Amino acid sequence: MVFLSSFLISLPLLCLGASAQDLGGGGNLTIAFFGDSLEDSCQSNDTSKGLVLTTDSIPTSYTCFNVSDIFSQSDEVGFQNGTMPVREGDDQLVEPNGVHWLLEKADNYSSKTNYSRVWYEQTSPEGAREDGSWVFYVYAFKDCEQIVDGDNIDSNQFPWF
Repeated sequence: MVFLSSFLISLPLLCLGASAQDLGGGGNLTIAFFGDSLEDSCQSNDTSKGLVLTTDSIPTSYTCFNVSDIFSQSDEVGFQNGTMPVREGDDQLVEPNGVHWLLEKADNYSSKTNYSRVWYEQTSPEGAREDGSWVFYVYAFKDCEQIVDGDNIDSNQFPWF
């Protein structure tokens, strides 16, 4: 069974420097995480029982979130710094270097739950039925790591490798 530990969101480099305000307020991403027992809620787009994170800005760089860190803290709104800063030609940091977020249903969080069911919705500033600008990845390990301890992976502990 795969356990979701972190996720990464990004905009491709083509859209670098765009912000939600530049795009008329669109372009946000809503992600809901569900435990295995809530498969029906996930499939029916019922986010009321999941953990919900919505972005309020578009990141200019990869931005990693640890599920346990973001949903176990007490703030409903915040800013997550980008994982890798992006700089313009004059070496100026492209802002915002990260993403503004809003949490809903964080009180549903349990450190004992496997949040392996993920629902997401992307608002495309380009319009309905157009490809959006976001890249979204999920990882089994904290800090958006694909492998822990290099090649020393215990296949019994992490059977998906």
